[in-house]
Amino acid sequence: MPAFAGMTKIGKRPLPTHSQTFRGSRPEDCEIWRLIPVAVTSCGGDSGGMDTPKSPQVALHDFSAPFLGKPVWGARQGYGSFLSFEFCAPELVVKEWHSNDRGLRRQAYVQGRWHVWIYCCQWRFTAHGKQIAWSEDSRDDIARAMGMLDGQKLTDIGLDPNAGKSRFTFDLGGELDTWPTGDDLTEEQWFIYGPQNVFGYRADGR
Repeated sequence: MPAFAGMTKIGKRPLPTHSQTFRGSRPEDCEIWRLIPVAVTSCGGDSGGMDTPKSPQVALHDFSAPFLGKPVWGARQGYGSFLSFEFCAPELVVKEWHSNDRGLRRQAYVQGRWHVWIYCCQWRFTAHGKQIAWSEDSRDDIARAMGMLDGQKLTDIGLDPNAGKSRFTFDLGGELDTWPTGDDLTEEQWFIYGPQNVFGYRADGR
């Protein structure tokens, strides 16, 4: 897939298996697209044909356009405070591997064509301005928040790169805010997995 205008490809990491997504392993080998503005060619206007930079916010909007306005499904808590939720058509994923001590293993699960994984960050979910749960709450409180998130349509993903913050906004009053945890500014806060590529957002807003 060609490079998305407004983003820089930084390397390869693998698409996570279902167990990785919910048991805390990091993705390591699929293509990750970072929020770094790059030059994109103007299609006309007053720029005289010169390349103009596209902002990180616009780059993310372009990447997420296929599932903006679509309802969330399968929202749930995974390992620790990790969250995941799905968009668009469900797809059956079947993976096989060989274990030295257990032989052939197989795993089957359903995942959306677009998949969001909230990873190493603090987060807070609110409904109409009222906090429902945050990343340090009990699993019961978080399950309640995920139940409220299910079915809401994503309307926007807003970024504050200078502070490393982000906000997922939904049509029925839900908002999911994220911000860095710890001192490692290279820590990945969240990923958006698409059919071919992955978009990552770090604690340093990149």
